[in-house]
Amino acid sequence: MFRKKEPSDYAIYFLVIGIIVLLSSTFVPFLVITIGQDIFYRPEDSFWLFQAPITSYIIVGVAVAIIGAIFCITAYILSKMESRKENWKTWGMMSITIPSLIAIGMAVNQYYYFNDQGIHQSSLTGTNEELYAWSDMQGVSFISEVTGYVKKLSYMEVKLKNGKTIEYPFNDELRMYRGRIQTALEQVGVEVQHVEKQVEEDN
Repeated sequence: MFRKKEPSDYAIYFLVIGIIVLLSSTFVPFLVITIGQDIFYRPEDSFWLFQAPITSYIIVGVAVAIIGAIFCITAYILSKMESRKENWKTWGMMSITIPSLIAIGMAVNQYYYFNDQGIHQSSLTGTNEELYAWSDMQGVSFISEVTGYVKKLSYMEVKLKNGKTIEYPFNDELRMYRGRIQTALEQVGVEVQHVEKQVEEDN
């Protein structure tokens, strides 16, 4: 007769899943962010570019790694369990994944995109998308960091008329649209400054 499986019999499965999840934490963020935002947030009308901040990818990567670690710890707990009456330990441990799943959802909710109206942005904890219209901006600075003889366009600093300041890092995609951004701002009379900041070289 076949015996009923005890919790310890499942330890190897949890361990394998945990290791796979841990290893996937390096590339899963790109899949989760891209697919999740394409489905739920990317606008259907025209926009110049749509991006998630780097913090979104970091949060998802850390959350996935934590879930993998929890699976591995659960595998250890299962290997030490002698009775199915102790299954509450498994469920208790696995419930710790819930905050990580919430963090992943919050990271997917964080994005910004540029279009003819201005900059649309959603924060980690925001429930509504905010629009920073080009005409609502008091001034915009393109910040270049200079290290030795090397100058690199680093980030865009946006000062709103309400006193709020927002920064957007320049990556390859955003650099492609700096001319279009400058034109949109000039059309509404917003001054664009090009600022160079000296950065000390690391020894």
